[in-house]
Amino acid sequence: MRLLWPCLIGLFVASASAAESVATTQPAARTSLWGGAVGGVHGRFQSAIEVQQNAALPVTLELQCDPDFLPNGITRLNTFLYPAHCQLRLVNIASGKQFNVEPYDPTSGMPVPDGGNNIVVLDGKAITRLTTQFPLRLAGPELQPGDFDCTISYSTDRLGNVRPRAGAEFWSGEVVSAPLRVKVTAEIPRPQTVLVPTSLHVDADGKVRFHSQDAQSLQMAIGNGMFLGTTVSGADGDLMSMGSGPPEMDGVNAIADLSNSPPGKTMTCTIEVFETSDPPHHMWMTADRKTLWKKTLSVATTRPTK
Repeated sequence: MRLLWPCLIGLFVASASAAESVATTQPAARTSLWGGAVGGVHGRFQSAIEVQQNAALPVTLELQCDPDFLPNGITRLNTFLYPAHCQLRLVNIASGKQFNVEPYDPTSGMPVPDGGNNIVVLDGKAITRLTTQFPLRLAGPELQPGDFDCTISYSTDRLGNVRPRAGAEFWSGEVVSAPLRVKVTAEIPRPQTVLVPTSLHVDADGKVRFHSQDAQSLQMAIGNGMFLGTTVSGADGDLMSMGSGPPEMDGVNAIADLSNSPPGKTMTCTIEVFETSDPPHHMWMTADRKTLWKKTLSVATTRPTK
């Protein structure tokens, strides 16, 4: 018996259980100076001046153009899935070491066609402010607390899985903002309350779930930039399903489906709650995970009458 793999569109979705630390009071924000112009376009960004290690740094990028300095025939800018064009560059003030961080894939691994709804006319008027986040955990453990000079690069050559509309009239190139000083402080993992099952039941529709009377509340310390996920494995150890977030109580995403199983048998499964730095995405099958809770439970296939 196997369940279908869930289709996971976890990035930038509020329901995904991303364990990003959120301060009770927002740190002060500042705006960098404009960087040098490239092909008539230059940029600056606004950011918090303090962020915890491994957390996501939210920024707002502004692009502006001077039509008199645009190359001949260039009249438009395509900001379709613009996070794919962005890169945060951090230079440690003390050591001079540079770290480059890019946002998570804004497509979540899915093909996304460009409908032409994000095209900006380069007429000198203010360009829409572009907001995104840079997960500092992707910089690795060498990014330790300290002071950093940060710049934002916006490059049309940094595409990844994004294929925006192109043409001779679209601006292309790379602009880099002026630097802004940002302090990275020590990480403080935050506690998160998670409900896990102590027993399982087969509901009238043949789905295996747990309900409030079967739930135990646990507190787990989740690191910045880490995501919660759940796996369900069969008695033979084979993975039956993997999904983002903790086990779902009373939900449509059941632990297992026994609607086609004969009565009188017992199903045994192991449920594992884990954390990972790999964000949920389409056909998520992350192997980079740390177990936070694990339990093996059994349930009889006999189910109540509808």
